[in-house]
Amino acid sequence: MSFLHPSQPHLPCSALLPSLSSPFHFLSVFILPMARPVYAGVEINETDGRMLEDLLERVHVQNYSEFCDRVLAAQASFVNAPGAPWMGRARQLDFLQVPLMDEITANNYKNGPFESIHQGGSFLYLYLPAGVARMCLQQQSLAPIPNRLRVQTGGGLLAMDAWPYDQYGITAEQVVRIYHKYGCRDATVQDVEFFVAVPRTASFGSVRGDTGVSIRRAPFDRFDIPVIGPALYLN
Repeated sequence: MSFLHPSQPHLPCSALLPSLSSPFHFLSVFILPMARPVYAGVEINETDGRMLEDLLERVHVQNYSEFCDRVLAAQASFVNAPGAPWMGRARQLDFLQVPLMDEITANNYKNGPFESIHQGGSFLYLYLPAGVARMCLQQQSLAPIPNRLRVQTGGGLLAMDAWPYDQYGITAEQVVRIYHKYGCRDATVQDVEFFVAVPRTASFGSVRGDTGVSIRRAPFDRFDIPVIGPALYLN
């Protein structure tokens, strides 16, 4: 998909300036950015593993999938707005069919890069201190995650398939060992007391030889945080 590996160079600033010989060029280039919806994430404090499983795998995945429909509607409004720039049929269809984590603007619509969301897929899970998880939820951002809990080689985001409920899950000690494996040597069980459920996106890559672990190598900035809560680890 063209969102993931753009090949064209960024437009120079001069290309964004209206031409004096083209009075309508201003309308076709200087467009308002897409008004991307903001997800209203929640904190849940469920103590029963089966109830937590139901909430995460059915209720919140469905809620977030419906939110992605709103994102698609916002992208369609951008593409179909009066004076919207022509971007080619294939790229226009991408914007109409694939929800993005990004806000589309006049500066990035042509070359991106964009982070596409796997709508309707199960969440990935980050395991973090309670205070950090709450800041991520409040800000709808990954920025609060401290450097010591980021993959030390390349600064990536460490995410896991492992569920935060005890029926089929893992222990806090196992999560800590995964952190240690990726260079976060001072991580403790207190650092993984909360889960942060996040949508799968094209920026998450699986790790060869480490099933169930994904790393996202992209900026730690605005990101949809659907739900957080205490992790119910296997005793």
